[in-house]
Amino acid sequence: MLQRNEKFTKYCSLIGAHFIMAPLSFLWNYGNLSAYMDSYFQLYCAPDCVDFDSQWIINTFLACACPGVFLSWFILKKVGLKKAGIIIMFIANFALIASAWTLQVSIAGTVVLMGILNGMGMGPTVCIGFVYINGWAGKNSGLLIGTATSAPTILSIAQNQIITAYVNPKNLKADTLLGVRAFFSQREILERVPAIVLILGCMGLGFQMLGYFLVSDPPPADKDSSTEPDNKINGDLQNEKHKDADGYLANGVHQISFYELNSESAPVNTKEPIKHYLSNTNDSDNVNKVDLEQKTLQKNHFIVNSEMKSDTVRSYTPLEILQSGDFYALWLFGVALGFGLILKNNYYKQFGLLYINNDLFLTLVGSLIPVFASTARVIFGACIDRNILSIQDCLVISLAANSFLCAFWFFAPQINNILYMFLILFMACSHAMVHTIVGTGVAKVFGPEHYYINYGLVYSGSFVSAILSAFVVTPLRHALGWFWLFASCSSLSALVLVYTAFYKLWSTI
Repeated sequence: MLQRNEKFTKYCSLIGAHFIMAPLSFLWNYGNLSAYMDSYFQLYCAPDCVDFDSQWIINTFLACACPGVFLSWFILKKVGLKKAGIIIMFIANFALIASAWTLQVSIAGTVVLMGILNGMGMGPTVCIGFVYINGWAGKNSGLLIGTATSAPTILSIAQNQIITAYVNPKNLKADTLLGVRAFFSQREILERVPAIVLILGCMGLGFQMLGYFLVSDPPPADKDSSTEPDNKINGDLQNEKHKDADGYLANGVHQISFYELNSESAPVNTKEPIKHYLSNTNDSDNVNKVDLEQKTLQKNHFIVNSEMKSDTVRSYTPLEILQSGDFYALWLFGVALGFGLILKNNYYKQFGLLYINNDLFLTLVGSLIPVFASTARVIFGACIDRNILSIQDCLVISLAANSFLCAFWFFAPQINNILYMFLILFMACSHAMVHTIVGTGVAKVFGPEHYYINYGLVYSGSFVSAILSAFVVTPLRHALGWFWLFASCSSLSALVLVYTAFYKLWSTI
């Protein structure tokens, strides 16, 4: 009965962690929402409401996720994981709800609420969700982090449809061109913009409340972890006694783990196990059994399974990871992909409207983005768990894809609508791996003990990218145009790709 209750609590917590991630959907519906919001700022709101650049909304949302993690750490230490999450939930969602009023009077006020406060809530919320998943999921944490970060992207599919169906149900065209951007001037569209922001804020609050109702604090890790590896090794060695030369137990069950066939694992010292084995056998059988034991171990090479490897990862302090090459590779990855994520989420629709006079088609693109992104997260999360791909492999694939696709972004909508759709969708797949790789990589590489702070340090790369791009994007777009804006993202990813692929000290990932 106790085990049944514990299993029920585990499943409820894992489901609840998926609902906790709901605010992350803002990243995936903002591209659709911003096209209407920018039209509202330029053509409908109060005369003096244009007191800032609306580009800062999504940039501060992403940038403030990192300081939000560090600031919420003090709340977490005082009241615990769940209560801290609930406090953050109300602050972030009420800020988003209140921005439905501020966007009518001030862009700067909207940046504060929708960008800064909402973003400061998003960062720790995602991190808290990762803590629940890593605590309850065990060796399947990579897969479940992939599904948890996919949950808000799936939510954004419905939200994107709701946004367009509510704001522009007649599929009216963007009919006003100001500079290099197209805007909607129709009154029936613009007057609905504040209401849709209110609807999105209430949806996020409702999903998160359900999530925190379901979750329970994960069980504490074993304090005496130093003895666990020895017990696991001894247990595996006892199984080795009963294997035949092909690595099978007497009952026919194959016991060779993935790491037994992976030359990257540390070799096992075979001398002590054989001596222990010999002490319990007859002298007449010693020679044959020693020979069989040696052949078995030489063939399998390594008897450390994946579960033991994850349990024995040493926990690094924040100061130690700052001296690690692995940290800087993950950090630079966040910088490069964060820049690409900002450009795609902010401009895939606004740029597309210049060449594609079909709002419903671009909304369809926005609705398909979460489908492709979610699929990519789940696939790569599962591949990481099963060691089909390493963290480094995922970084290289993601950076290479982003660099290639951004190089052709400018030309795609001028050639064909469908080509533009698939370019954006595949770009979304490359960006989708950011949270999965960082969330899983920090736990696998740097250990669980200081996960919250270490995650914040690695995620600070996105903070730097968001702040710098807020200063650079608008002047670059006005001075050099869309082509060089997209080319700058392609070049940055290419530079980080070279570093990631050839960094000579990359050994622990």
